[in-house]
Amino acid sequence: MRTKHLMTAIMLPALFAACTNDDFQTIEQGNQGLDGRKMVDNVTLTVNAAPDTRLAWNGTYSFEDGDEIGACLMDEITDKYKSEFNGPRNYYLWHDWFDLTDYIHTNYKFSRKDGEWTTGAKMAEGNYFFVMPYNANYGYRMAYTFDASFQTQNGTSDEALKEAYAKNNHFVGYGKVVAGDADSENVAVDMVPVFGTTGFIIENTGTQTYTIERIVLKGKNIYNAVVLDPTECDPTKQYAPDLTSQISNENFNVAQYVADPLEDYKNYNAGGWYNPYWEKYDRIAAMKDV
Repeated sequence: MRTKHLMTAIMLPALFAACTNDDFQTIEQGNQGLDGRKMVDNVTLTVNAAPDTRLAWNGTYSFEDGDEIGACLMDEITDKYKSEFNGPRNYYLWHDWFDLTDYIHTNYKFSRKDGEWTTGAKMAEGNYFFVMPYNANYGYRMAYTFDASFQTQNGTSDEALKEAYAKNNHFVGYGKVVAGDADSENVAVDMVPVFGTTGFIIENTGTQTYTIERIVLKGKNIYNAVVLDPTECDPTKQYAPDLTSQISNENFNVAQYVADPLEDYKNYNAGGWYNPYWEKYDRIAAMKDV
């Protein structure tokens, strides 16, 4: 899903303004999507940067203390999940338990302090898409939209340009929050940029002085907003080069993304969601497809 078409921008992608709404620290009353899920305490993140993520053009910029990431639960539990809630979890597999959705249930906030990403929330087990910067305006059953309409750049120096490049973009990643016997859970997340960067060199070949107030980009592949949707994906973008035996579905392939061999089969039906014979699964392309 994408909103069309006009992008009004000077040079760079956008900055989401974080709001001050209450964080989703507990299950909200009436949030049926969380009913019957196992809860997970002490969740931390290991945030990895895909190429060009959160980096200035000279490669020196990285995540900072004070940065915030939203954790958006984007699935519904199935009857198979409910059937194994209290018993052994040895028959159905992860993809049997959940159906991905194009809306969110939660928007937990993770903050970076002393190099560590933590949240004060007890999190529900499931499939999470992690978004940066955090925006507290998003809540239950809302579609998550990255909006590039609002941008800030302070100054025109090279340093100001680099800082704006790094901080004005949006980023997204995926991770599984799994309930287990441990006292804590660490989730590894690779963050990739949502928007591309546009720059202009403008040369005045005349003698008059002009003030440029606005630059407008138009085209079928230029958007000022995109919607996070793991339910409508193009497998041909995600699997390469072997496309001969890919599963036929339009969903983000969790098993292939996290390279989970357990998802190679279903106990009740041969054939699986993870295929070890694919030479490459393009994780960055898959995330951008989402």
